[in-house]
Parts: sequence; structure tokens; C-alpha cells
Amino acid sequence: MQEIAAAYAGRTVAVVTHGGVLDVIYRNARALAWDAPREHLMLNASINRLQAQPEPLRLQIIDWADVAHLAQSRDELAAS
Repeated sequence: MQEIAAAYAGRTVAVVTHGGVLDVIYRNARALAWDAPREHLMLNASINRLQAQPEPLRLQIIDWADVAHLAQSRDELAAS
């Protein structure tokens, strides 16, 4: 994240990743211990918005676990 924040400072960037990396990002932004119980949702296909300040990297969570965009999606299994 530090390299991405430095390379694209001041720009909007989309990063696609899996839950383990998201967990680390959340913990870093909230200064949570790595072994602390999870206090945040880890939802599939969610959008997590952060703002990064590079060098030293500081992450601020703007929005987490947003799944509003899925309400308009079509579930192919329900249609059959």
C-alpha cells in the first residue's frame, strides 16, 4: 500500500484484493493489534474506501464494507 500511495499520490486508485490483505489494511488504518479480535466486517464484493497519506503511510477509512451496489445486481440462481 505504501508503494501504491507514493506512486499515485493525490489520485484515485482502485485496488482489488482478498480478505487477508483487507484485514491487514483495516488493522493498520485503525492501529489495531494483529492478534486483536476482528471488529470489522469482511464482506464479499464489498467496496472499502480509504484515503492514504504517503511517507510515512497513514490510512484513513472513509467507508468500509459497502455492499449497496449489490442490491441492484441480478442473482442468476434465483432466476432459474
